[in-house]
Amino acid sequence: MSVKVRKKDKGKEWWIFIHHNGKRRSKKIGTNKAEALRLAKVIEGQLASGILGVLDTQKEQKTVMQYAEIWLSTVVPATLKASTADDYRGIVKKHIKRSSLAYKPVDTVTQWDVETFLLKKRKTYAHSTVVLIKNALGGIFKVAHKDKAIQGNPAHGISLGKKSDESRKPKIEPLTVAETNKLLSTFAEHKAQHYPITLLLVSTGMRIGEACALQWRDVNINDRSIIVRRNYVRKRVEESTKNTRDRKVDMSIDLVNCLKRLKRKRTKAALKDGRNDISKDWIFPSVSDESTPLNYQTWRRDVFQPMLTKAELRKIRIHDLRHTFASIMIEKGVDLVYIKDQLGHSSIKVTVDVYGSMVKRSDKPVDILDGLLHPNAPYTHPGKIKGSAKTG
Repeated sequence: MSVKVRKKDKGKEWWIFIHHNGKRRSKKIGTNKAEALRLAKVIEGQLASGILGVLDTQKEQKTVMQYAEIWLSTVVPATLKASTADDYRGIVKKHIKRSSLAYKPVDTVTQWDVETFLLKKRKTYAHSTVVLIKNALGGIFKVAHKDKAIQGNPAHGISLGKKSDESRKPKIEPLTVAETNKLLSTFAEHKAQHYPITLLLVSTGMRIGEACALQWRDVNINDRSIIVRRNYVRKRVEESTKNTRDRKVDMSIDLVNCLKRLKRKRTKAALKDGRNDISKDWIFPSVSDESTPLNYQTWRRDVFQPMLTKAELRKIRIHDLRHTFASIMIEKGVDLVYIKDQLGHSSIKVTVDVYGSMVKRSDKPVDILDGLLHPNAPYTHPGKIKGSAKTG
């Protein structure tokens, strides 16, 4: 009986070579020599105990990457939005495929292997990225578990700790009311055709992808509302929002009047082309092809950023127009619950986490109770309270 560890054909991967009772077998382990040596000792113990299943060619396990390919081709497209599926394909390609876990037999991966791998990633990548990697591994091992290749999921029960990368978050830089008006005036003067989408973004707080995916049938002029039911991400329309729920967004009278003028113009143009129904037309179509939504990446580069320069304003992201809406609402005393509904946050906690610091409070908010609750009670008299202790 012999169990040896060495590289094969001058490659980078370590292999275990087994010679036992006239049978020969080899198993590729990966680039981690220490792991290969550890497994070799396990195999030696199994052979010494008479457990010869390791030599059974019918029981060779698939690698982590083989199950990753199965997961990406079956579970991911069937259960996730297209943009999320793209994210996970990128995670597997960039992080998992290049790791020491990739070509290990799935049944040899321990929870400690996964945890040390993720903790190393935390040193370099944002917490949210490491969570995506962990979720991907969890999905991969879940497929292996259903295939009865492993007894448990080694990605489960691993704590990544609290977020420690707050500095990685983009800084919220909303425009002031004066700056917003300056930007809108600049659009009106130099890029009037792009004024409506800019006004909509600062007047509703909608995400740019949601705005680009709007059709005229989503707008109710009489009710002064918009139903947000789609998202435009990576040049692809998704028939659901970021949180997968449709939501109703209120419109100001100024925005309603702006969209009414735009709709009249579009209807007139459609009638000239022999069309009398524009309900499914994009409100903000591509400049080059009206059958597709506006590409906001191109719009940001060719329109939005130049208009910021023309208006002599600081550089901000398009997403900061969403923050601008929220900050104006907060400044005017609008309730956070309403802002949460308008923005489409999944919970009020998200709204408070993002915008809570903007809410202005008086020194002692409880002072509003003075004179309101039982104002004639003797112990609320501003004079000395009977029986109170003297103070020095």
